[in-house]
Amino acid sequence: MTARTKNTKTAPAYRCTECGWTTAKWVGRCGECQTWGTVEEAAGGTRARTRAASSVQKPAQPIAEVDSRVAAYMSTGNPEFDRVLGGGLVPGAVILMAGEPGVGKSTLLLDVAATFARGTAGIAGQKGAQNRTNTPAQNTSAQNPQPPRPVLYITGEESAAQVKLRADRIGAIADTLYLTSETDLGTALAHIEQVNPSLLVIDSVQTLASAEVEGSAGGVTQVREVAASVIAAAKERNMCTLLVGHVTKEGTIAGPRLLEHLVDVVCQFEGDKHSNIRMLRAIKNRFGPTDEVGCFDMHEDGIAPVLDPSGMFVSSTPHPVAGTCVTVTMEGRRPLLAEVQALVDDGAIEVTLLGQNVNSYGVEFGDRQAFSKLLRACGEIEGLERVRFTSPHPAMFTDDVIDAMAETPNVMPVLHMPLQSGSDKVLKDMRRSYRSKKFLNILDKVRERIPNAVITTDIIVGFPGETEEDFQDTLKVVEQARFSSAFTFQYSIRPGTPAATMENQIPKEVVQERYERLIALQDRIAGEENRKQLGKTVELMVVAEAGRKAEQTHRLSGRGPDQRLVHFSVPEGCEIPRPGDMVTVPITEAGSFHLISDPTAEQYQLRRTRAGDAWDRSQADSCGTGTTQVPGAPVGLGMPTIGLRP
Repeated sequence: MTARTKNTKTAPAYRCTECGWTTAKWVGRCGECQTWGTVEEAAGGTRARTRAASSVQKPAQPIAEVDSRVAAYMSTGNPEFDRVLGGGLVPGAVILMAGEPGVGKSTLLLDVAATFARGTAGIAGQKGAQNRTNTPAQNTSAQNPQPPRPVLYITGEESAAQVKLRADRIGAIADTLYLTSETDLGTALAHIEQVNPSLLVIDSVQTLASAEVEGSAGGVTQVREVAASVIAAAKERNMCTLLVGHVTKEGTIAGPRLLEHLVDVVCQFEGDKHSNIRMLRAIKNRFGPTDEVGCFDMHEDGIAPVLDPSGMFVSSTPHPVAGTCVTVTMEGRRPLLAEVQALVDDGAIEVTLLGQNVNSYGVEFGDRQAFSKLLRACGEIEGLERVRFTSPHPAMFTDDVIDAMAETPNVMPVLHMPLQSGSDKVLKDMRRSYRSKKFLNILDKVRERIPNAVITTDIIVGFPGETEEDFQDTLKVVEQARFSSAFTFQYSIRPGTPAATMENQIPKEVVQERYERLIALQDRIAGEENRKQLGKTVELMVVAEAGRKAEQTHRLSGRGPDQRLVHFSVPEGCEIPRPGDMVTVPITEAGSFHLISDPTAEQYQLRRTRAGDAWDRSQADSCGTGTTQVPGAPVGLGMPTIGLRP
């Protein structure tokens, strides 16, 4: 018997260059990844194909006769990982672990692989057993440890020796843990055939490539082929599979969106490079919930689950303290006690919320105004004098956040808005979702609500294909935006990046000349904006660092409410402030990069703060040598930088 067929002519087809999605007619926006301007006509179009029906090798069974025990949860040995997965690993399931480079994906999976191989993980963890109706015999087996099982770890990003060094450091050694460095899909499948593992780890899926299809590793065609082959092997062998995936600058999973649809579970591993705390959350899970969050502590000996995250956010006082405020927040299904007051009690008077929270905070629990509510809540904390955040994505910086900034007194009027380029053509080539007009409109909204707002930015000069006209567009936007300062960069080829292979690379001498013109323009604007501060009286938070000429000028340094740097002198006979104290002084001189204040005794005011008291304590504890993390200094709250309590 053959399948029904019909003849069709070759029709023009269009394909998204970003994710591989196809359509019969051209559209401006991809229907899969929602990216604009990536749908292009595919060479040759497509022809409808038919295939003869093959013989059935394994007849379909009545559903009541299917043995579901072969798909019972198997614990990873890490309770936080099990929590996110819904109970543990499901045989035959394929899990995609995504995260930024260096966040700890490989470390976590190497630890899980070793634990699984040693047989110290049980089958059907407690959470999984609670989620299903099992027989007494099944519940008994759920608590029994399993013998050692073969595990295969395939790395395409490091050599086997490099992975072994990490394994030695974190204690991830097991007799049945097999390791190979391989980038060819066919050879990787042969290793799977040879080892027959119960658990397979591939680090990463973007490094494997098949010789049977065209394209480089990580491309749409290759990722589709690799994923399909690995998934087929996992289902056929009932093999648990963990795939490591990279993410883009926007935090989305790199490569075709198809990859997320093919796998059974997609997990996002998050963290800040300045913090040892990591968060794991499921954004897709066919076998469990997607509203669970796991917390981990990353350290030099490996990564450990944090079973009581609330302990990091709540002060441990032996007796009640008046004015302490504890709130309960939900992260997934887990209630967390959060207390910013605990930081304030330790001497912090300024906190910094990580910039990416502006874009993502609240999305997971369905409240897109959660970040603006967080800003307003910080305004109610007694003793917290300054709150700031940086780097919101221009496309995601909403009116409610602007209103919260304007209406909350302790929120600093400081904003870092990455521009990258003033040319719409270059922004499109960079795959930015905003254009110069939208960027300037946001700045207008901010300055309308916050007239004294200080805005900084990032600018790249010499991106491939940038013309003199494009560069002039950037100069026009910079002139109009009136940035207080700009982090300027000259584009240089970085091997392995998409831009490195783009046509129309700009000669070094051209980039240098444009860069110098941009610097001259921005220095002029910064100087003009700083001179507007002359004669104003500002309250400064004294910082520990002094200027380069501090020994000659005998000046200290502080930051104003708008984060401007001010070098100030202490009049003779007046009390010298400590780092963390507040001084009120007039601005007497202005440069492009700093302000200067040389007040009289009548103009100088000092306000001692708890942050200054914390500095004194730190000096006493360190025998006057100071500390690298000064109590009372700004504290980041996106991912906590405070350590676990003993």
